[in-house]
Amino acid sequence: PDADSIFRGWGGHEDCGDGELFMVSNKLCIAFFAKLQQLTVNTEGHGTVAFYKPHKLGCTDDKCVAQFGHGTRTRIKAVPETGYRFLGWSGDCTGKNRNLKLNIQSNQTCTAHFE
Repeated sequence: PDADSIFRGWGGHEDCGDGELFMVSNKLCIAFFAKLQQLTVNTEGHGTVAFYKPHKLGCTDDKCVAQFGHGTRTRIKAVPETGYRFLGWSGDCTGKNRNLKLNIQSNQTCTAHFE
């Protein structure tokens, strides 16, 4: 894949996806790629965010950036430090549920708020 894409898998002839292809006749194999989309999660206050299924993940003290193939379904979870509580999400993520299910269709930025 290009630097801004991820390999999704093979399609076409039934023999294309198993890693071995024996050519005894014409076959059509198709490689599927997806554009990488970026999910940026900021934290304000005393807590962190857990990522599930990141392709690439980079974090600093108050921000994590994960890259996913376009259309990937994933989850994030707000985790307050001991003695603090989760207040809610802002940005492209909204609500007060600590656990969010996301369908990554574009670049998104979310902020988890703790007190």
